[in-house]
Amino acid sequence: MGAVPGERQHALRRQPAGVLGAHRLQQRPVAGPAQRVRDAGGGDDEGGWSRCAGPEGHDPVEFLSWVAAIVRVDGWVSKAKARDDQRPTASIADGVLTPQHGCAVSKEWREARARYAPTEADAEKGKAALEYARALGARDDSTTGNARALSDYEQNLRLVGAQPLVAGKHTGILASALPSYERHLGRAVERTRREATSAHVGAVGDKVEWVLTVERVYDAETQYGAMHIHTMRDGDGHAIVWRTNAKRLEPGTTYNVRGTIKAHNEFRDEKQTELTRCKVVAPAVAESEAA
Repeated sequence: MGAVPGERQHALRRQPAGVLGAHRLQQRPVAGPAQRVRDAGGGDDEGGWSRCAGPEGHDPVEFLSWVAAIVRVDGWVSKAKARDDQRPTASIADGVLTPQHGCAVSKEWREARARYAPTEADAEKGKAALEYARALGARDDSTTGNARALSDYEQNLRLVGAQPLVAGKHTGILASALPSYERHLGRAVERTRREATSAHVGAVGDKVEWVLTVERVYDAETQYGAMHIHTMRDGDGHAIVWRTNAKRLEPGTTYNVRGTIKAHNEFRDEKQTELTRCKVVAPAVAESEAA
């Protein structure tokens, strides 16, 4: 793929050079199965392989199928996290896909092709990741359900994913579509879980005593000092909120909490029950421990 004209070229320039501004480097000896694609490997700023004369780019579905297979075998390694003894996932995929025009096909290259050969499930996952990248901006946010502006990274991913071929210098960002797609699926699952347990508890003004587990604590500075905003869960997963500057509870700890229901609110599409004038009696004791 050549330079992206007009608006696309401007958008891609916002991505750091380590992601989109890649170039080919000379071959250097490497060790281990993930590094043995050297006779046909793709280069990158973090130290890739030299490559034989090959195609102008890869079919994006095929490329992401190999990325999915490599992640399944070795896990995901970004260019930013790669080390001297560890190649980025994108570079490995680029390498195993590069034909050997004018070069002797090495035993290591054939072994890498066999090691990372995509399964049918890998191919389906790669296709789904590409569809996700191409549809960015055309769907609601999977976390909140509301439309939102795309980040520079997401704009670049969408632009690269829309190309008929992925060039070597853009393999890094296209490969990142796979972990990005997996995070998208995780957020969707979390949203479904929240919706399933999203409900107000009790009535405003009720005095209650509940066993609650602290999920997280957000500390905000106010004119009266630090305000500790506790998000807690009851046994059914309902969100219970308590704001106080008197005490900070420990995340992950379960307490017996007495208080008064102050309000029924909603935050990020999840219903929350807010308490006031709370007294934390003592950390709750599991039944098995109390027996």
